[in-house]
Amino acid sequence: MMLTGKVVVIIGGSSGIGLATAKAAYDQGAHVVISGRTQEKLNTAIKIIGNGVRSFEVDVADETSVRTMFNQLDHVDHVFVTASHIVLGAILETDSEILKSTLDSRFWGSYFAAMCK
Repeated sequence: MMLTGKVVVIIGGSSGIGLATAKAAYDQGAHVVISGRTQEKLNTAIKIIGNGVRSFEVDVADETSVRTMFNQLDHVDHVFVTASHIVLGAILETDSEILKSTLDSRFWGSYFAAMCK
């Protein structure tokens, strides 16, 4: 298996595409690390993915939060950033602060992950 023994970090791994990515990496033999905003969702994700998955409660748009997680990891082979604050509805009818939160999570989450590892 291509990922056997590799450490794969999925930021936003507690649901959706991130959860599917985490499960696929786990099934390929990776040591999986997931992050998300709520420990409850992370715990549910671990039950779906499998035993041995590490999890961190992280706000992807907060540099300190992302850095704290990476500082607790000895080694990382692959990083996937799938986290985002989701906006549903017409963009022109959406409050600008909600849009800012979405853009911040997508941009800064990827930036902070790249800077940390």
